[in-house]
Amino acid sequence: MVFGLGKKDKDDGEGSVAEEGSQHADEADAPGLGEEGGVDADHDEGIGGMDAGQPEGKAARRRERSKLPEKPTDFQVRVRIYEARQLPGGEMSPVVKLNIGKEKKQTKVKKSTSQPIWNEIFFFNFNRLPTELFDDIINFQLYNSRKLRSDAFLGSFKLDVGMVYDEPRHAFIRRWLLLTDPDDSMGGVKGYLKFTAIVLGPGDEAPQDKDDAQDEDDDIESNLLSPAGTQLQPATFWLKAFTGEDIPQMDTSAFQGVKKILGVSEDSKDLVDPYLVFHFAGKKAKTRVITSSYTPQWGQELRLGLKFPSMCDKIKLCVLDWDRAGRDETIATSNIYISQVSSTDETDGYPPTIGPYFLNLYGSPREQDANKEFDDMNKGKGIGCAYRGRILIELGTTLGEVPDKKHQVAELDQEDLVKIQSFMRRRHYKLFGAFFEATMVAEIDDPVEFELSIGNYGNKLDTNVPPMPSTTQPTNPVFDGNAYHYLPWRDNKPCVVVSSQWEDISFRLDTLNIILRVIERLESNFKKIQESINANASTPEIAKNIITLLDMLISDCNDPLPEMDPRKAAATQLDMYLSQHRVNAIRTVASNAANLRENATDVDDAANDIEGMLSDLLDIAFEPQNSMPDVILWMISGNKRIAYYRIPAYDVLFSETKGASGKYCGKTQTIFLKYPGASGETGDKSSKIPAMVRLKVWLGLESNEIEWQNVQKEGEISVFAECYENQINVPVAGWTNKGMTKPKFGDSTGEIKIRREDFRAPSGWDWEVDWVVAPEKSLTITHDAGLNHFLEDTYENEMRNPGGQWGPATVSWTDVKGDFKESTEELDEQLADGWIWEEDSEWSIDMNRGVDDNGWEYCVEATIGSWGPVERTYHLCRRRRWVRG
Repeated sequence: MVFGLGKKDKDDGEGSVAEEGSQHADEADAPGLGEEGGVDADHDEGIGGMDAGQPEGKAARRRERSKLPEKPTDFQVRVRIYEARQLPGGEMSPVVKLNIGKEKKQTKVKKSTSQPIWNEIFFFNFNRLPTELFDDIINFQLYNSRKLRSDAFLGSFKLDVGMVYDEPRHAFIRRWLLLTDPDDSMGGVKGYLKFTAIVLGPGDEAPQDKDDAQDEDDDIESNLLSPAGTQLQPATFWLKAFTGEDIPQMDTSAFQGVKKILGVSEDSKDLVDPYLVFHFAGKKAKTRVITSSYTPQWGQELRLGLKFPSMCDKIKLCVLDWDRAGRDETIATSNIYISQVSSTDETDGYPPTIGPYFLNLYGSPREQDANKEFDDMNKGKGIGCAYRGRILIELGTTLGEVPDKKHQVAELDQEDLVKIQSFMRRRHYKLFGAFFEATMVAEIDDPVEFELSIGNYGNKLDTNVPPMPSTTQPTNPVFDGNAYHYLPWRDNKPCVVVSSQWEDISFRLDTLNIILRVIERLESNFKKIQESINANASTPEIAKNIITLLDMLISDCNDPLPEMDPRKAAATQLDMYLSQHRVNAIRTVASNAANLRENATDVDDAANDIEGMLSDLLDIAFEPQNSMPDVILWMISGNKRIAYYRIPAYDVLFSETKGASGKYCGKTQTIFLKYPGASGETGDKSSKIPAMVRLKVWLGLESNEIEWQNVQKEGEISVFAECYENQINVPVAGWTNKGMTKPKFGDSTGEIKIRREDFRAPSGWDWEVDWVVAPEKSLTITHDAGLNHFLEDTYENEMRNPGGQWGPATVSWTDVKGDFKESTEELDEQLADGWIWEEDSEWSIDMNRGVDDNGWEYCVEATIGSWGPVERTYHLCRRRRWVRG
């Protein structure tokens, strides 16, 4: 299926770029095609674009050229080829050939891609009469190098050198060419090519051609050069915005708390006012603002006009928080790529379409205070490290019409709202995680815990989420004696479990996992062949490996893909298109593999063909309608998120279909966490790894959770109930639970009151033993464990009454936290086995701190802290640190 492009008569009054050089001088000033606007359009969309900044009229161009000498002159033509888009026919190996007169050059061949990127520059040097050179044609020709037949030609574009010279600065900078087949007047668009062309004469300086910093939102179609008479087909993108879920709080709750105290407001409100903005090709449209709602119900259709097929590949969807006083804040940004939701294939092509489905949003952590780095993450710059909600949308294309400005935002009718109910059915899922090891831990000042979450389920720091056993126990890192710290879990490995509810899209993810497994086997076998070739193995041995690879590939391709089950979830139009597209692609690969097995004669040619098959499979190994959020592993210290790792849900998803479970479902994997934001992407923070974790993760339907227990062969799963007893150290009285601001028994944070007698065993369960004291495991390890050299220290404490003299404190010797510790004499007598004092090492006062001349630091009350080096009359406590190696 190919989308038809109409041809427009010259009498229609819409200009274009000349195909041959004879038209360049007059027709270049003609207006561009299509002047329709969109809601908040940043640019008018069209394909002329030749008149911007041109010298006005023929007289101006004649003046420019009259400055050139009428004799052979040195000229240099520079042409840079960047990339191509929307090439017809799926995967290919494109190459661009450049001709200027008799001079010929070409780019490198880009194998197996329909969106090649070259970024190559070519120089053509001439010494000719300007009038002759300016009539030479610059011919851009695009070929598919994989087809050694007459139809290898894909499309071309021609313009003369004089057209480039007549441009401001004698250059076309980062413009797009619309490629066509001159011999096929009804063949339509053959793709788009991005280029820069510069003509330098005597005394000319080359204009700057900097890296493309413009955003994909810019209307690149306004920079399009098209052959004479070619018209792109008008079309409309429509986006149905139904609802949102789990939108994070964006406004402060301080004012709402004041109103609640004063009794002004009875009902608490959701602290976010979201609306959705739909961006494409420099135009945008937005929904209404839904005030005070974490689950906004927009119920609107947004429409944007475009020329089809468009070279713009990215549709950007932004959810923003409306602010009455200041600037609206970006909640999250997500992109839909047209190349993944449409096809220009001649047999099974289809226009851009997707949904209805839930689009997951990612960005900065929901609980973190905003800063520029996190704000950029929410704007789609970099990789989002946290789930920030999701939106239910549907995107479609209507060919042949463009919306007017009055009808670019419309209300959805009742039929649309009823239709989406079948896409919102939920099923219960369980996420399990078993942690075996955590090492290379960089955060060592506070206890560390690891959290496993999916969507907003399992997020322990979000007060809007019910608590779940989604985190490991807070544990102090212990030095391993070399260079790292680890968590001393020992024989009792922590497990976590998170309950959640999602749509059952297993028919999509099962298909994706099966294709990914085929690709993995093909890559593994192909790697063996490459190693054999590099090792100069014998031809029969390499041929044997190739036949084994092809036999396995043919077998894999002959296995049918899972069928869509309407009882699980409703299928969309894109599901139907992708299913047929994948079936056709796999059949083609199987046919090519069988043909290669019978007819292969050259090892290198066979390897190239296999590489092409691999690329064809990679082209279908994606799922644009994946509504199941990623599983996110977080390292938390205190109440601060330190480092993370995102695991695609399909990688750990269990399936009853053979071979369709995720690659790491229930299997041990080693994960290196990374810091959120730009520092995690660029390797900043001294390139330190935040932590390395070995764990198993399993995700599946609640009805299949027995499968998780079946893979636990290393040990027995035990369930513990826990709470923490809190005490404070009061002078004279010592440790007590009286007079505390925190509960006597609570959770690990000490904020939530938990009484032991309130614990109830679940139905069918019973307690094995009574409550026992279980010290945090790092407390059982001495602070000098793993070290060959250790600096022992202890603090000497003194106190005084107001106006009195300094004397020994109630507890004369303590550690840095104020807890009892032995004196210097006692430490000399109680030296641990295996340790000796260093030679010439004696106890000395540590003066390398904020202290006075005698090493003392002062404060009002030792339990309050805030030590300082200057003595004041109101200071009642002082201490100094003694150290010895």
